[in-house]
Amino acid sequence: MLASRARAAAKAAREAVVRKGALEGGGLPGKLADCNTKDPARSEIYIVEGDSAGGNAKQGRDRETQAIFPLRGKPMNSEKYRLDKVLSNEELSDLVKAVGAGIGGGFTNAQELRPMKYNEAMSMPDADKWAEAVEEEYKRMLDNKVWTVVDRSEVPKGAKVLSSTWAMKKKSNGKHRARIYARGFEQIDGQHYDENDKAAPVVNEMTIRMFVVLIIMANWCAQIIDVKGPFCSVPSNLSIRCAWKCLRDSRSISQSGLCCYLVKQSTDGTKQAALQFWRYLVSGLKEKGYKKSMADVCLYYQWTAAGYLTMAISWVDDCLLGGPKSTVLEVKERTMEKFDVDDQGEMEEHIGCKVKRNQQEGWMRFTQPVLMQSFEDEFDFPATGRNKVLPAPAGSQLRKSEDTVSEEDHATCRTGVGKLLHMMKWSRPDCLNRTRELSKFVQHPAIEHLKAMCDLVLHTLNTPNRGTTFKPERKWDGRDKHFKFRVGGKSDSDFNKEEGEKSVSGWSVFLEKAAVAMKSRMQQSISVSVTEAETQSAVECAQDMLFVMHVLQSMGLEVEMPMILEVDNKGTVDLANNWSSAGRTRHICTKIAFLRELKEEGILLVKWTSNVNMSSDVFTKNVGGSDFHRHVKAHCWEDEHNRDNTTKGKCADEETESTASDATSGVDT
Repeated sequence: MLASRARAAAKAAREAVVRKGALEGGGLPGKLADCNTKDPARSEIYIVEGDSAGGNAKQGRDRETQAIFPLRGKPMNSEKYRLDKVLSNEELSDLVKAVGAGIGGGFTNAQELRPMKYNEAMSMPDADKWAEAVEEEYKRMLDNKVWTVVDRSEVPKGAKVLSSTWAMKKKSNGKHRARIYARGFEQIDGQHYDENDKAAPVVNEMTIRMFVVLIIMANWCAQIIDVKGPFCSVPSNLSIRCAWKCLRDSRSISQSGLCCYLVKQSTDGTKQAALQFWRYLVSGLKEKGYKKSMADVCLYYQWTAAGYLTMAISWVDDCLLGGPKSTVLEVKERTMEKFDVDDQGEMEEHIGCKVKRNQQEGWMRFTQPVLMQSFEDEFDFPATGRNKVLPAPAGSQLRKSEDTVSEEDHATCRTGVGKLLHMMKWSRPDCLNRTRELSKFVQHPAIEHLKAMCDLVLHTLNTPNRGTTFKPERKWDGRDKHFKFRVGGKSDSDFNKEEGEKSVSGWSVFLEKAAVAMKSRMQQSISVSVTEAETQSAVECAQDMLFVMHVLQSMGLEVEMPMILEVDNKGTVDLANNWSSAGRTRHICTKIAFLRELKEEGILLVKWTSNVNMSSDVFTKNVGGSDFHRHVKAHCWEDEHNRDNTTKGKCADEETESTASDATSGVDT
């Protein structure tokens, strides 16, 4: 299997990244001219093209601190090939050894990243690492004075005694993390928490994408800080009973069960902990001059004395800062005065995505390589038949089936669809429609549905470098409050002609031609006409456009009016732009009136566009050929997977897929 070879190659690479010395008998990699010093802080390596350039560089270098590495020939594009192929290239292999860099993340199999209980983690080969993580968590509790040890008889009357559990998880960078959680479900409403005051807000996904677009437009710095032990700084009145053996050596204290931890601060697992921390975070940001957006309460902003806008976004304990670099570094330093944080530096990973940025060309891309590897590691896919250029065959639609699958295949289907739901939301909009279809049958999947899920996964593996790409069409200086941002939208629907079936809505919202909202959703009611289905989708798109407008305006920015909403149905366009209604449209008059009022106020203008330009078409139905590749470019821009697939008709790979689909799909069972 390719996955097995890739994992073996990754392991071999990690063992070979340390530069070989002459004493090891292997000599220096390639034609590396090493420096004399062994201090990494003083060492420099210059990579030059060709042996002739290497000879000139060697003559002019400082032998004490400067090493020269001539790169011969043309190395392969490492973004396009699997790791085992990359390492087979002599030039790249020598370069890795010379630089002494690591390859890949801190794991070889995605199964290493799954959460574990305490006993399971301690039985693993890296138990010493888990013990260090437990010790670190214990020390954090002591440093924050979360609890004090008391005799059971000293627990205040009426105080709830909760049990606890450990969650052990290895992060993709190789760090071992241990957290102890109180079992909050044992809390009692009215005594230990208020049922109406426990839910913490979560930043809207569109706000994150808008943040990214503004970062690119202004060429700002984006940095991430992770608050350590976020829930340990808020007062609490709970007593939590913890298993001492999970915290420290069990020999340190009696296991009679007579000891409790009287909690003084909030802790992980309690129902109100997240909300209490969010309020504490907001108060801390206010002290640093930030204001809370009234459109999204997890977005914070301030205008500096120099006139620049700076922003912050909170995602539980992660805080994303954006603005001019000097300002961001200053804000980060001041934030560290109030919170104990882990400085993550530049935004290279966020919300489970790898973030790739090209400042020169002005774009940023979200991909999920760890999730992609988990497909390889957990599913037994065939080594051949992976040329899935489409998420699903053009024109296909999943239906209910009487076929059943085994319990094992059912679990595989649930796992695969769950991963795809996260992937379609953040990095793979091209999979939105097919994933939405699959989610309808995840409780009772048939063989057809399992096969479709496997085909979709193979499509993602066949296009590993594709991801949601943000490339705004204009620049902004970061301080002009009168700059008018352009917000647009495209909505489409797929009218279901079968009796009793609901139609599908699909829409996109763009900020400066960069997609900040991409949705594929089953409509809540049955539409009786194509126009009704298209109108429903247009209304949902308009609502998201209004949200984008309100977020920008909440920070003191301006939006160009009217915002343009493009629809490919003439009936919806005519009804939205004219104050007239016939008897046959009375059932949708409320939706039509909503669009009309926005037009009267100069906020929205509904325009017709042809289905050739309707990029949201890919969110409502399974399209193929040049239509699919063209629509995907609106959200993922051009990449090596669709650069040459814009001609009319089917491409060769697509024809191969449609004929060989039955023979190559599915999991070996």
